[in-house]
Amino acid sequence: MKKCPNCGAELAATAKFCTHCGADLTKPVSATKTNASMASASSTDSTAAKSATVESQATSAQDSATSTASSQAAAQGNNGDQVQQLQSSAKNYFSWLLNSWKNPTATEPGESYFGYISFVIEALLIMATGITIANRILAVFNNSQSVFNANKLSFLTDLKLLLVILLGMVFYIGIGFAVSALGNRGTKIGFSAYVSRFARLTNYAMIVNVLLFFSAFMVNAAGNILVVLGTFSPVIAIFSLGCLVWQLGLILSVTMSIDQPIISKAYLVLIAVVIVSILFYISMRIIGQDVGAGMLSHAMTQLSGLIDSLGQQY
Repeated sequence: MKKCPNCGAELAATAKFCTHCGADLTKPVSATKTNASMASASSTDSTAAKSATVESQATSAQDSATSTASSQAAAQGNNGDQVQQLQSSAKNYFSWLLNSWKNPTATEPGESYFGYISFVIEALLIMATGITIANRILAVFNNSQSVFNANKLSFLTDLKLLLVILLGMVFYIGIGFAVSALGNRGTKIGFSAYVSRFARLTNYAMIVNVLLFFSAFMVNAAGNILVVLGTFSPVIAIFSLGCLVWQLGLILSVTMSIDQPIISKAYLVLIAVVIVSILFYISMRIIGQDVGAGMLSHAMTQLSGLIDSLGQQY
């Protein structure tokens, strides 16, 4: 019997390999121990490498989670900044609007798009008034007879009405700016600055248009012609007042924007008013013909359906 020099197990005298640890008994003791030490070191290195890999993966996952949280926090911060900026812009606009009501002729630094906002609000109020009046008349028309059936205005018709109102505003603003630029020898005002000035001078029309909208509910198309005209008179009076505000805004915006006139400011204002009146006359003729053609087509369609129904009955 002999002992294994590596693990100490008892082996047969003729054994060449240890049956317990597999050590080669034919090699010297130092070589066997060296091989065992190398195997142990290799196993230790492998374990350390695996531990390092696991730690690296855990660190990468933590960094990724931190990066995602930071991105979400940044996105929420940007949304909060946008909301605060929008609130600040709305507050500044209403402050500018109140100041324009207090002193329309004052020149005040402000956002260049405030004037555009005022014009869009006025156009929406006028459109709402027109739609309300038209739908009330159509409702009375449907209740008064059963031969024709006139539906309420469609969304496309509402959109056309809004575009027509905006077009009329463009006439005023564009002609006033062109006359101010062409009739002035001195420093010419920019378009956005002119729009802001024109808006300050006509912001009173916003109050008038609110009154105009509520007056639309007073319209009653039932009864004789005198009753109908009586209910329409407040609407016509308030609408005329709004037109007067815009007319004064055109005159004042031209005179205030010209410091060195080529000709008298009175002639320049007269030119602007005449051009605007001609453009309105042409556009009203075109729109009137279009509306008349549409009403005639609708009436012919209703009449054709009525004739067909009578033919089927008899």
